[in-house]
Amino acid sequence: MQYILKNDTRRDAAIKYIQSLDINEPYEVIVQPYKKKRSSAQNRFLWKAYRYISDYTGYTEEELHELFKAACIGYDVFTFNGEKFLKPKTSTRLTVKGMTKMLEKVILVANFLQVGLPIPDDYEFNMSRM
Repeated sequence: MQYILKNDTRRDAAIKYIQSLDINEPYEVIVQPYKKKRSSAQNRFLWKAYRYISDYTGYTEEELHELFKAACIGYDVFTFNGEKFLKPKTSTRLTVKGMTKMLEKVILVANFLQVGLPIPDDYEFNMSRM
């Protein structure tokens, strides 16, 4: 169960839920500052940008996504059979601010390649919701 504590009612509901748990089973409770996840408008724009860049470069949208994830978010390192491998981190957990930074880099690359991207009407609104 996840509670976003933004008022007394939500906080009280979370406390009531925790008090109702059978503590014979272990539970993990994590309290951390809330960060809004990336918006669906940001995600739609990202994949539209990939489509335009893909048409220009010949790389698939999925290849571009892996490239930008690696460049913008970094890698996870894992070992298999004694050998180390790199895998780009996932973008699904990015906050609005993190996704904005990634989109800004995608836009910079598109501008460098002179690929015109259709910026949606709600772009500015969603980019400012950090």
